Amino acid sequence: MSFASTITGINLPCHICGAQQLDLVSNYHDLPRVASDCVPWRSGGRLGICKACLCVQNPVDPEWHAETHEVYSKYKIYTQSSGSEQGVFAEGKQLIPRSAKIFQRAATYFDLAKPGRLLDIGCANGELLRCFGRLAPHWKMVGFEIDDKRRKEVESIPGVEAFASGSLEKLTKSFDIITLIHVLEHLPKPTQWLRDLHRLLEPRGLVLIQVPDPKQNPYNLLVADHCSHFIIPDLIEIAEQAGYQILACSDKWVSREFSLLITPLTAADSRRAISEYDVSQHAEDRAASFPETALQWLHDIIKQAQSIPKNKARGIWGTAIAATWLYSLMDSQVDFFVDEDVHRIGQEHLGKPVYSPSDVPVDSHIFVALTPEIASNIVCRWPHINASLHVPPALVY
Repeated sequence: MSFASTITGINLPCHICGAQQLDLVSNYHDLPRVASDCVPWRSGGRLGICKACLCVQNPVDPEWHAETHEVYSKYKIYTQSSGSEQGVFAEGKQLIPRSAKIFQRAATYFDLAKPGRLLDIGCANGELLRCFGRLAPHWKMVGFEIDDKRRKEVESIPGVEAFASGSLEKLTKSFDIITLIHVLEHLPKPTQWLRDLHRLLEPRGLVLIQVPDPKQNPYNLLVADHCSHFIIPDLIEIAEQAGYQILACSDKWVSREFSLLITPLTAADSRRAISEYDVSQHAEDRAASFPETALQWLHDIIKQAQSIPKNKARGIWGTAIAATWLYSLMDSQVDFFVDEDVHRIGQEHLGKPVYSPSDVPVDSHIFVALTPEIASNIVCRWPHINASLHVPPALVY
């Protein structure tokens, strides 16, 4: 499938580089989508590729702003786990909070022995702040959000000295660390956002960024309130244009996510970047039109999911973005969800019970709503499960 045959030109600007060269991908509009708080969302979105900077994005137009406002007006964080942060596998296959793993991997860059101040942009209900507060109880922390819905909850966290909302202009103190965990992909004009953070950073301050990897996890292309779908070369270019040096970049700190640690150029001194990502693939990744393959893969999953027999109980493995999307594709004829996260087992998602793998109904059909690699790992970890596991097709670029 050629690049030219799958896109149509439109007269919209790229919200990242400003070029008036955004092309739409043609086979995206009819796909159902998901809100980032794991709620099924209607089809009708648009996905574009900038011919100038090659960044994949949702056009930031009045329709996108209206939908995003609608999503955020109803937003409920971590409902599948009663407010607990998503768990990820650490070394040794133990599930730990995502924030804990991020700080474990970035710890060599942090000097937590002396007092400091951390700002968490997009703090939600404060799970990252709770995690960091346990690591550095003598640090001061500030949470920032777009509204005041969770002000009291965040302010009650030990070590939090303030909560701000609406505009970063309200913040006047400087910080040693600023975190944007699953935030930058929501923000129009991300380069300008990073430039604006210089004002809030100490001279040797750090900015820790994490975003989804849409190439390895194409389900993230379906999130209605995302406006950018970065790969690491995009992040590096944006950070450098905003006046930062790259200290670390990795696609291994958390599976299926990109992590970037940056510092203002004036503070760079002799510090050198440590990359766990093959930056030599820069040109190859930017030139490859991964959305074509990713979207075809999603369309193939639709056919597979809709072919699962309905004569027995049907379940979905997972309770996040992919599982929510699959739920809407299976005409809501889903009896249960499956998860290995203890905070989610025993809860409900979309009105259906969440079981542990050992408690799934016998002889049921379960679609493993994850990437092919992780789905294969699950099949290997649970060889004696009393159900038929349906895994997604291979994803080959």
